[in-house]
Amino acid sequence: MSSTPSAVTDTARLEALERTGLLDSLPEEAFDRLVRLAAHLVDAPVALLSLVDRDRQFFKSSVGLGEPWASQRETPLSHSFCQYTLNGPEPLIIEDARQHPLVRDNLAIRDLGAIAYAGIPLVTPDGHALGSFCVIDSEPRSWSEGEIQALKDLAASVTTEIELRDQAGRARRQAEHAAAERRQKEALLRAAAEGIFGLDPQGQCTFINPSASQALGLDPDQAVGHDLHRIVHPAGTPGCTSESCPLRRALAGEVVSDATDVFHRVDGSTLPVLLSAAPLTLD
Repeated sequence: MSSTPSAVTDTARLEALERTGLLDSLPEEAFDRLVRLAAHLVDAPVALLSLVDRDRQFFKSSVGLGEPWASQRETPLSHSFCQYTLNGPEPLIIEDARQHPLVRDNLAIRDLGAIAYAGIPLVTPDGHALGSFCVIDSEPRSWSEGEIQALKDLAASVTTEIELRDQAGRARRQAEHAAAERRQKEALLRAAAEGIFGLDPQGQCTFINPSASQALGLDPDQAVGHDLHRIVHPAGTPGCTSESCPLRRALAGEVVSDATDVFHRVDGSTLPVLLSAAPLTLD
């Protein structure tokens, strides 16, 4: 009996397969439509989108598969021709499996009635073979060049769909990671004993921590979205100009360290402060 190809257990390949999220997932019309079209175009009784796992093949989509395999949606590799498509980029074309040295002892011949087979490897852009897009006939047959090309085109549509989903998944994971980092940083800022706030390029407050809010005697809603310079330096504040105000200087691009200033609270009282401010830029 033919041995399992080494590509089946390749760690990087299995990780790429796992990242697709397709293993053990429900049927989807996007894939079912392509499998139905394959069976129709080449007039084959069985068509499969088979994902080859470490010790099984999972059918993301199938047409014409007998029971119990259709309901189970998988077989062990002892019943898999698709595992051999992982050996290389070329299609695996079998006219009569009973005479083919690679699969003649495979149990798919006896239990699934697999005699003729045409399988196109599903290869990711980074070179990992996930499985096969294939058709099966229960009688010996020669597959024409036109039929093989049609299967290649449909398999390309499958890999494109998988890649688009993978890209969307990566973008979602990156966004989730960035949101988690942002929440962590905001938690650290909220816990800081020093008053901390952020301004956008127009001087609008984007963040203020509890220490700063308490020191200035205003609720966060009174600060966020408002010009903080106008709040802490109301009109007519003696000696406060764009050149002297540490906030305005930082917004102009200057790094300000340990500058003394006087902020005005909402209730009209004043608060001497030692202020450090610096512009933040995104590369």
